[in-house]
Amino acid sequence: MLPGKKRQRWIFFHLRVNEEKYHFSPSLRGEHQGKNAAVAIVAAEQLSKNWKKLEKRKIVEGIEKAEWDGRLEVICRRPFIILDGAHNCEGVQALKKYIKDFLPTPLILVFAVMRDKEIARMADILFPLAEKIILARFSSSRAASPEEIMSKAPKFKERIVVVPKLEEALGLGLRSAGSDGCLLAAGSLYLIGEIKKRAQAE
Repeated sequence: MLPGKKRQRWIFFHLRVNEEKYHFSPSLRGEHQGKNAAVAIVAAEQLSKNWKKLEKRKIVEGIEKAEWDGRLEVICRRPFIILDGAHNCEGVQALKKYIKDFLPTPLILVFAVMRDKEIARMADILFPLAEKIILARFSSSRAASPEEIMSKAPKFKERIVVVPKLEEALGLGLRSAGSDGCLLAAGSLYLIGEIKKRAQAE
C-alpha cells in the first residue's frame, strides 16, 4: 500500500489486492487509518471468496464515510479544537505523527489519564509537542490526579499548568490557543466523553 498526496487533513492511499486496485481517502484522520482500512479491504476480499462478493464501490464508500467519535475528532474549526482518546503509547505515537503533519501551532494540550496507564512514557511522546500542557481530571475513581501526572513528567514542569476542573481547563486552553492555534484534548476516552457531553449541552 502506498500513501498518496496529502491534502489539507486528508490522505489518499493506493492499494492493490491481487488484480484489484483500490484508491481511497479514509474519513478517519491519521495515516494509521489508511493501514487499518487496508486490513479491512483485504478482509473484505477474503470474505468475497466464500460468500457473496462485496462490491468494491461499497467497500471504498464505507471507508470514506466511517465515523469514530473521539478519534482525531474535530469539534470546532475556529478556534480549532480536536479530541483524541489516545490512552496508551501506541495511540499517543499515532497522535504525535498527526500533530506534526497537520495541526496548527501553538498547540495547547489538555491532558488527563487513567492512573494505571504508562503515564511517563505517554508524556515523553506527547508533551514535547505542546507549548502549554494543562493537566485536568475527569470523573472516575481510576483517574490520575494532575499532581500524579506531573510527578511522572517532571522535565516538562515549566510548560505544565494544573487545573483540575475540566471546564476551567478547557477555558484556559481556548484562551491560550487563540484564534490561530489548536486546542487538543487527549489521554483518555473518559476525558473525551465528558468534553463531548459539555459541548452537546451548550
